[in-house]
Amino acid sequence: MDSEGNADIEGDVKEIFHAWDLDENGFIDKKELARCCSDLDLTGEQLNSLFDELDVDGDKKISLLDFSKGFQRVYSLFQEEDELVKAEIRETRKFDKLLDALGVRGLLSG
Repeated sequence: MDSEGNADIEGDVKEIFHAWDLDENGFIDKKELARCCSDLDLTGEQLNSLFDELDVDGDKKISLLDFSKGFQRVYSLFQEEDELVKAEIRETRKFDKLLDALGVRGLLSG
């Protein structure tokens, strides 16, 4: 990846970090992380694990440096969710094609 691409990623990481630093104190705590990841429906154990993974220096808060180092983990969680949604859409389309092929779509919609 070129240096311009790296700068874009660094800028994106900083932007996300600052958006997740809800109280704007320069750190993300566990409550902020939980609020920002609420759409992922993580269990308490998963959230603790993610926090510990991002808290690289173990000081019970996630700094920008910690976040940058652990960003790949956060990014992969969102990618996994996106992949599940895409798979569900593909399966729904397959099912719709099957209904059309069997000529029964009208029977199920009405």
